[in-house]
Amino acid sequence: MSDWNPRLRRLALTLWLGGQWMVGWGVAPVLFAQLDSQLAGALAGRMFSLVEWLGLGCALVWLGLYTLRYGLHGHRHALARLVWAMLGCSLLNQWLIHPVINQLKQTPLDAAGQASQVLGLGFGPWHGISSSVYLLQSVLGVVWVLWRERR
Repeated sequence: MSDWNPRLRRLALTLWLGGQWMVGWGVAPVLFAQLDSQLAGALAGRMFSLVEWLGLGCALVWLGLYTLRYGLHGHRHALARLVWAMLGCSLLNQWLIHPVINQLKQTPLDAAGQASQVLGLGFGPWHGISSSVYLLQSVLGVVWVLWRERR
């Protein structure tokens, strides 16, 4: 098989992880150091959302190309499982955790004047869960970059 498949997969990897690392570990800390926390949070949240969409696209491209190369049984390989795990982290943050955080930001106090909670957790713990998922995804990305793929 020609060289185009692994090269395109490498490009998808580079776009996804480069964007994720730059926004999460480069841009967001600078925003919070330089701007009002509410504005920094709004900007960072928008950038995180864009990176999650980029990740979704890159993951689908990578998995599609991997399937072309190794067939459906290739998804049992550890490397494909690693990519699925990273995609799972993106989906978890984008469609489960971030909507909860946004809801808590919209209604910081409940009807009784207490801090709003979802599943017994307020904004801080939910933000911590999101950050932990992002960290896990970043660590999985390091493993992916260092992975020596068979050719």
